[in-house]
Amino acid sequence: MSRSLLLQAAIGLGVALVVGAYVARDQPMVRRLLDKVPAVSPTAAAGGTTSLPPPSASGIRKCQGPDHRIEYSQQPCRAGTKELDIHGGTVSVVTMAKPAAPADSAASGALIQGFDPASIARMRDKQIDAAMNR
Repeated sequence: MSRSLLLQAAIGLGVALVVGAYVARDQPMVRRLLDKVPAVSPTAAAGGTTSLPPPSASGIRKCQGPDHRIEYSQQPCRAGTKELDIHGGTVSVVTMAKPAAPADSAASGALIQGFDPASIARMRDKQIDAAMNR
């Protein structure tokens, strides 16, 4: 085999492993492997410092449960979970618009009238007749 063919095979295998790990990143076995890899922020890897405040200063906490699911909260992490560092990302807080004022009939507490039993029987008979006369 030529060197270029071996190099192409090695690159292809590497790409397949990375794509497979990304696709299966929520699987328990892959999570255990990924948890062993230390997380390094791009800024820290370049020798700089991060500009993000620590999680407690930002008021947002990233908590990981025993099933490796991640939850974000403004409260302290629940028992049985561990707090993780937050690396990068943004958080948007959106305020909801107030709902429109209810219509007069809804405000008065009136319910929508349903059909009486005679009307229900009459409609059922019409549907049966229409189905039989097709």
